[in-house]
Amino acid sequence: MEIAFKEIEKEFNETFGYVRQDIAEILKKNLGLNYTIALLVCCACEMLTWHRDLRDDQAYEVFTSLLPDTDSYKAVGKTLWEALRNGLAHKFRPDTIRIEDEEWRFTISSQSGPHMSVTKGQPHWIHLNVRVFSSRVISRIDAYEQELRTSADARLSFHEKSKRYIRTIPAEAARIAEALRSVLGETHS
Repeated sequence: MEIAFKEIEKEFNETFGYVRQDIAEILKKNLGLNYTIALLVCCACEMLTWHRDLRDDQAYEVFTSLLPDTDSYKAVGKTLWEALRNGLAHKFRPDTIRIEDEEWRFTISSQSGPHMSVTKGQPHWIHLNVRVFSSRVISRIDAYEQELRTSADARLSFHEKSKRYIRTIPAEAARIAEALRSVLGETHS
């Protein structure tokens, strides 16, 4: 079955398009919502992983591809990913990394400057420029969109994956269905 890009374009725009657009808009307005942008970058990494049929535990590989291209960053990519993503998603604060008696903490900015830097101290500081990370993840989204436009297999996979966004409530959850139906058409202020 051949799927045209036009048939999946709306779904693409409601997933990757929203993330791409939200990141760009927040940066454009200089709102200083650096943790929010970093969390959106992490979400984009997970979305790319899920849609490309990689295992959930491989999202760190997409994130690692956003880091400077050195062996050291490749070695610490998973650790940085877990501390940043899990901390932001569950506590809205990046986790501190502790190894023996040393600690590394994150600062996140969106000002112009280097992609990343690490400074010595107690704790050591990992400085992330979310503007650069955003640009890199948006490039990955753009590349995925181009792949969808040119690859029938990628479009078919995206179409099949999109069906899995639906959450089916088990039949024994009739009480939930009844409550949802009871609020149809209501507006509360």
